[in-house]
Amino acid sequence: MAKARYEGYSEGTPTKLVKETFGDTKIYAQNAKSILNPATGFIAAYDLTLNPYRGCQYGCSYCYATAFSPNYNMRQDWGKWVIIKENAALVLEKDLESWYKKNPNKFPTIYMSSVTDPYQPIESKYQLTRSLLEVMLEYRPTLVIQTRSPIK
Repeated sequence: MAKARYEGYSEGTPTKLVKETFGDTKIYAQNAKSILNPATGFIAAYDLTLNPYRGCQYGCSYCYATAFSPNYNMRQDWGKWVIIKENAALVLEKDLESWYKKNPNKFPTIYMSSVTDPYQPIESKYQLTRSLLEVMLEYRPTLVIQTRSPIK
């Protein structure tokens, strides 16, 4: 497959291809506009979802998250790319402040990660999940973390 098949990928906010790779994984970086989303479907019992990354290095063939890939080529290359939400911790703080203004007497229930793995191998380098957990220490939401990682 061509190396630059989605080099110019852009969806809403500027995305850049990070020059380094992590193993065979292409790493993209993006600034998120928001990081908390309403929980729907089979996880509607939660208030919100939180995904620190888009894509997943594990690339499980049975994973439903491939359907949420930004385009056809990226869907075909599931497991070979990850988009890092560089400003995730800052945006989470703003999103939680907004939640508490609208819901002053309710701690949100958050399902992390509905379409990625928060502890995929790249977490060891970028520490996005860790930075999000540090923000949550102050805001104290109820949190469920889904991972298949052995978390070394």
